[in-house]
Amino acid sequence: MDERGALAGGMRSPGATWRGAMLGLAFVSWLAGLAILQRLGTWTPLALMGPALAALAIGRDAATRALLRPSFRKAAGGLAAGVLMVL
Repeated sequence: MDERGALAGGMRSPGATWRGAMLGLAFVSWLAGLAILQRLGTWTPLALMGPALAALAIGRDAATRALLRPSFRKAAGGLAAGVLMVL
């Protein structure tokens, strides 16, 4: 399997298909949220869709969950960035 998720027979791996579907769902959700924002003037749909899509991605995709593994270096970097924003 190469880096793009293609198998020897030209088929795509299930993980690559899932990520493509999630990207499409996120794009459509974003456009729908912006349309609602324009019509009703509220950010609520976007505020609800974002965490819902993130939870779906985290729950279904191991590669996405791997991004959330704790790391002292990442935590220290985040803390330093937070301190710099306050100063």
